[in-house]
Amino acid sequence: MPIKTFNSFLLAVALMSSVFFLNSCDKDAENASLKFHWHNQLGDLPVAYNLAFETENGRQFSLSGCHYYVSNIVLIQEDGTELPIGDTVFLVSPAERDYELGMRLQAITKALNLCSVSTSLRNHADPTLQPVGSPLAVQTPSMHWSWNSGYLLFRLEGMVDSTATSDQAPNKEFSYHVSTTH
Repeated sequence: MPIKTFNSFLLAVALMSSVFFLNSCDKDAENASLKFHWHNQLGDLPVAYNLAFETENGRQFSLSGCHYYVSNIVLIQEDGTELPIGDTVFLVSPAERDYELGMRLQAITKALNLCSVSTSLRNHADPTLQPVGSPLAVQTPSMHWSWNSGYLLFRLEGMVDSTATSDQAPNKEFSYHVSTTH
């Protein structure tokens, strides 16, 4: 499926058109552990590395990296009550699909709000001081700008066809790193 423009592709990836499922290990929903199964998609296609995607005008591109943070998760119960999930942070990538909140549901959840904005204090923390295994610890590829002392909230990298005719295989590297100064 062609992507209408490269910019709309970037917006689509930034929003991730992600599909996620809430599921549980227990049959009793009142005691179920909350887990996410995340699917990153680009149009109708799963986001995968080194596969050729095409814009509407035929320009090809491929991805070699796609990582982003999800935080500030809020569960919305059937009665409209909002349940913030504290300091939970996930580092999402196409290679990882399963994420666990490590909590028990107290009521049936009908919706979920989340975003990739971190607090100023968390954003400027030193990743070398984070516990091993934490999404905020040192990562490969790096999700922290040492020169600007802040986390990358979104990291997208790959190759794009840079020819004037837009009809060749991807031949030039691109990278988009999104962060905040707050």
